Formats: sequence, C-alpha cells, structure tokens
Amino acid sequence: MSTTTQHLPRRHRLTVTDYYRMAEVGILRPDARVELIEGEIIDMPPIGSRHAGTVEQMAQVLRRAVKDEAMVRTQQPVALDAHSEPEPDITLVLPRDDHYKTAHPGPSDVLLIIEVSTGYRKFGSSISKADSFCAIATRAKARTRVRTALTPVR
Repeated sequence: MSTTTQHLPRRHRLTVTDYYRMAEVGILRPDARVELIEGEIIDMPPIGSRHAGTVEQMAQVLRRAVKDEAMVRTQQPVALDAHSEPEPDITLVLPRDDHYKTAHPGPSDVLLIIEVSTGYRKFGSSISKADSFCAIATRAKARTRVRTALTPVR
C-alpha cells in the first residue's frame, strides 16, 4: 500500500491576525503564557527567579548605557513578520515618541534582541528578521550565541 501526499497531515500556519482573533474570542485565555512563533502557538514555561533576575539585571545595565538613545523593552512583543510575534526577554529598539503604543516594534525598529536561555530555543529561523540577536546562557552547559555585532544606536 503506497502513501500519497493527499493522506499526509498538513500544517496550517497561523498569522498574527489569527492569533489575536483567537484571544479575542476566548480560545486563548488572557493569562495564557504562549507566543506565536513561525505560525505555531508555543506554550512558554513559567519564568523562574534566576531567569527573571538575570533579565532585570541586564535590562538595568542596558538602560544606563543607552539612556534616551534607545528603548529597552522586557518581555514585550516584537512583530517579526505575519507569522511570528515573539516576546523576547530584552529588546533594544529605536526610540519612538509614542513608546510603541500604536504598534509593536518590527524588524526595522529592533537594534538587538536578547534571549536569556536555559536551553530552550523559541525563535527558530524567524529571528533572521532581526539584525542582531544574542542568547545568554544561565547555566554552564547552555551555549551562548551572538548572531551579529550590536548595531550602533543612531
């Protein structure tokens, strides 16, 4: 018996619009710890104290360094494309008068994305939409990866 492509399961990638609509109608709970990554809804683990403390420590250092030349956002959405809206641990973005109240920052707004990692990699290939990415390991065996050098703040 041969298997044809007609009988294989097909994935249906969700868009950011689909994702928000699911939240509006109650399919996704308001307190759900999920993110849309490459069209798939990904359950996110709880944020432990070591992770939270590392994120806040790094954000504080960055805020002091960039002053008003950039904005430091912690665990806020980034609109990478039509199928991905992750919430990186730290995002360094260009300053905007509205503080991104009218729209989440997109790839052209992002100077640096930092993900504090305990071995879980959530971004996949969608991170290529951002110019700079850095994963910071919080334990010795995890790898630290810097995608590109930090773009100077304009």
